[in-house]
Amino acid sequence: MTTLDGVHGTVCNPQQYQQSLASPDSLNPSISCLTHGQTIGLALTAEASLISCVAVFAVYTWIAWNVRWYRKNVPRDDWKLFRGPADVYMFSLLAFDILQAMGGVLDIRWAHDGIVTSGPYCTAQGIVQQIGELGVPLITLVRFFSSYPQAVQAQLIHFLPPRCSPSTHLWGLCGV
Repeated sequence: MTTLDGVHGTVCNPQQYQQSLASPDSLNPSISCLTHGQTIGLALTAEASLISCVAVFAVYTWIAWNVRWYRKNVPRDDWKLFRGPADVYMFSLLAFDILQAMGGVLDIRWAHDGIVTSGPYCTAQGIVQQIGELGVPLITLVRFFSSYPQAVQAQLIHFLPPRCSPSTHLWGLCGV
């Protein structure tokens, strides 16, 4: 375990700390020395991400257990893994949530080292986390646009005047 006895409460030695400072020549330094508070924050982020990842894996395990039970006890023609679009959306949402959580779990390396450096690990973490962070809202948006016309057509949103703009309907639906 590293100790925080370096420069300005970090684990960095003077040379690393000097590299971490932005200069006119290098506005984006390749190393960042973390303070004690930043290290604790990254550790808490990694812990929350790990809890999220375990929870989603538990849901997938439960789904796999049910699929196994159905394959054993119910004729094949009577059941499907995905009964409708909502099942696919939920499966996709959980998959993107795992990617997002894995990006957060990878923060544990930075919290342990006390130093963030650019390189392949940082790039891979960024890619995984960005895919997850983009996928979750996109799936939510797709789910909204697939169910919104059905809700309007079924007059579940009958309290909104018909001349309202789509954004007014969106805000009204979000308020419900």
